[in-house]
Amino acid sequence: MMAWLRHNGEALQGIGSILTAFLAILALVGVKIQVDAQQDVASAQAGREIYREFLTLSVANPTLADPGNCPDLSDEDVVKYAFYLEHTLYTAEEVIAADEGWALSFDHILENHGAALCESKDWGGYSPAVQSLIARVSLDICPKRAPCPDDE
Repeated sequence: MMAWLRHNGEALQGIGSILTAFLAILALVGVKIQVDAQQDVASAQAGREIYREFLTLSVANPTLADPGNCPDLSDEDVVKYAFYLEHTLYTAEEVIAADEGWALSFDHILENHGAALCESKDWGGYSPAVQSLIARVSLDICPKRAPCPDDE
């Protein structure tokens, strides 16, 4: 047995080095998979937190969350509504970035904001996913929406 080990020692060392390198590569791949999984979990959690904050804001401000087809807002509420809508779009951007499955939820949320969406066509500051969301919702609601007295 010892003679065989001495005779094949170099080959065994080479095999050992190859196995060590292979295991090191497997370990690196495992670490990468684990880090990616942790990032996915953290991203999903952040998306849920942002959405939860958005829901809290919406419950506290139902007039802003669903202003109706032709909102009759005071000057102060117009400013609040503009920021609310920006917050809604920011929330959509963050949540959809975390999980694209949330886009349908925002379709329904944005349907309540037809007056603002149909009035403005300048939504270029948002991600392509949110621009697509706005375009999809606008395409559905703007042709059906009766114009407000101020629109004419």
